[in-house]
Amino acid sequence: MAIAQDDFDAYFKVLDSFISKISFPAFYRENIRLSAYITQNKEELVKKQINFMETEMRLKREEKQQIFERAFYYFIDKRDKNVAYDILQKMKAEDSKMYDFMEIEYEILMEKKDKSH
Repeated sequence: MAIAQDDFDAYFKVLDSFISKISFPAFYRENIRLSAYITQNKEELVKKQINFMETEMRLKREEKQQIFERAFYYFIDKRDKNVAYDILQKMKAEDSKMYDFMEIEYEILMEKKDKSH
């Protein structure tokens, strides 16, 4: 209900509650928090959350890929070339196929290159 009413304070209170912590894995909760920051378009909190998840949590390869992909598209949309590039490089270490696809998108959208020529 809190999210439907754009009451993010109440939303985070529920997310940080004891029942939430024992009911949901940490990655799930923190990924939901990341989604809320993206929804609110709070760029600095998105950066902090990505950094927190990457450096402070024990993430599986698939979880890292998911975070990097979401962050990449968020910062592409924000036209933040430097952050998008940094995230692209992190993806390179996690998933070479996804990296190749994202690199093409980066070059087209951020560098204005056309691979067909």
